[in-house]
Amino acid sequence: FEFFVADTRHFEANPDYHTHRLRPRRWHFCCRAGHPLAARNSVSAAELMSYPLAVTIRPPNLRKVIVDLSGRPDYQPNVECENGYSLMGVVLRSDAIGIVSANSDVLHMARGELVCLQIEGLDENLEERYTRYGVVSRAGYRLSPLAQAMIEQIKEIDERDEDAYALENIAV
Repeated sequence: FEFFVADTRHFEANPDYHTHRLRPRRWHFCCRAGHPLAARNSVSAAELMSYPLAVTIRPPNLRKVIVDLSGRPDYQPNVECENGYSLMGVVLRSDAIGIVSANSDVLHMARGELVCLQIEGLDENLEERYTRYGVVSRAGYRLSPLAQAMIEQIKEIDERDEDAYALENIAV
C-alpha cells in the first residue's frame, strides 16, 4: 500500500511514516428514533450507560470517553464490530446506543432514523470526542502519480463542510 487513511496517533511520532491530518470530526452517541431516550433534550451518563452499547473498534480516545462516562475502571461494549453498517443495523432495530462520527456514510444512509443524544456534563469540545484521522504514507518513498492524485482528492473533499450536511439530516 502506498498510503492509507487511519487514526494518526500511532504514526505521528514515528519517523518511518509521513502523516497529513484531516479535519477532526465529532463523535455522537446515537439511538433509533423510537428509542426511550430519543425524545429527551439531554440524558445523564447513567441513563446512557444503562442501555447496551454497540460500537466499532475505535481509537483509545473514544474508549476513554466511554470509560469516564461509565464511572468504572474499564468498560466493555455489549457489541463490538469493525463494520459500522452492521452496528447501525443493531442500533436501528434495538435499544442499543451507537457511536457515529459526523461525516459517516452510515449517518447519511440513516437519515431521520437516528437521533444524536446530548449527554449532560460531556464537554462538546473535549478532544477525545473528535476523530484524528489522516493520510498515512511511508517516509522516504515516492508516491505514484495515481496515489498523489487520490490523496489530493481526499484533501479536497476533506476541506468541504460535510459536517453541516450530515448533521442536518439527523435529529439532534
